[in-house]
Amino acid sequence: MPTPRQLQFDLRPSYVVLRLLIINAAIFALVALLGERTERLVVRPYLMLTPGQTLGDLFVWQPFTYMWLHEGFSHLFFNMLALFFLGPPLERRWGRRTFLKFYLLTGIMAGVFSVLVGVVVGSFYWVPILGASGAILALVAAWSMVLPNTQILLFFVLPVRTRYVVWIALGIDLVFFFSSAGDATRVAVQTHIGGALAGWLLITGNWRPRVAWFRLNQLIHKWRGGGPRPPSKRKTNLRVIKGGRDDDRTLH
Repeated sequence: MPTPRQLQFDLRPSYVVLRLLIINAAIFALVALLGERTERLVVRPYLMLTPGQTLGDLFVWQPFTYMWLHEGFSHLFFNMLALFFLGPPLERRWGRRTFLKFYLLTGIMAGVFSVLVGVVVGSFYWVPILGASGAILALVAAWSMVLPNTQILLFFVLPVRTRYVVWIALGIDLVFFFSSAGDATRVAVQTHIGGALAGWLLITGNWRPRVAWFRLNQLIHKWRGGGPRPPSKRKTNLRVIKGGRDDDRTLH
């Protein structure tokens, strides 16, 4: 078995990560300067994600705007700290455009998932959600899949392979959620799960119905005790053209 690699962090933030850090900090400072009245009249009813408003009032921009808002300095600090450490290695691996696309799409998908959960679970329907945690959990999921054998120090103390980090994060999330008696809705566990799920869908390509259906059939065939499926013998019109460039994009 190969020895897990100890990741050497480059503490210089990458291009996109640095700008995301600045934007989040600037928005937090602006909201604080505008005061509580602006937050009550503008930010909370229009920019935070509330499933009842997103659907009932058709505030369809909320699954995007919520991810740029934070409740307090500690909320902002820990989300940005996670982005500072997790983002640059993925951005340097994928490239600026792919990383930014992944960050934005997973944040939006986590918001949409939260809206769907609000429809199913009535207690979440009018609860406002804010923060970049959905996109951050997607980055954690990406680490677990893209760099599964890399070893990091969890909480700067415990060495653990990154393939387990997403499950540890979601487990801790659920513990906080169920231990917050009478105020469980303060932990947006549905957004965190939605972010991790969004990261998994984008990286594996399972968001495409054809890919998901193929892999589901493969899994069912394996469960039934069958061997590997023989390759398809259907003819295609594809042909190899010499001189092409390899495409190593991660998103599907």
